[in-house]
Amino acid sequence: MAFFDRKLEATDVEVEKSAQKQRNTGTKSPVLPETLKLLDELYLPFNQRLAVLLNDNKWLYDGHSEL
Repeated sequence: MAFFDRKLEATDVEVEKSAQKQRNTGTKSPVLPETLKLLDELYLPFNQRLAVLLNDNKWLYDGHSEL
């Protein structure tokens, strides 16, 4: 695998994956339902277009209706 003209070895990739796991640890605070609603409304037109382009309706989900 090449990255910016540098050949990456498998160990480089493993080190990067390990570093990502360390950065992504910890607790996450819950997102407010109002925020989820705003985000769903914001991305709805883009998700609709993506569903048409990919011919895949999974992008038309109502992802946060249970909140």
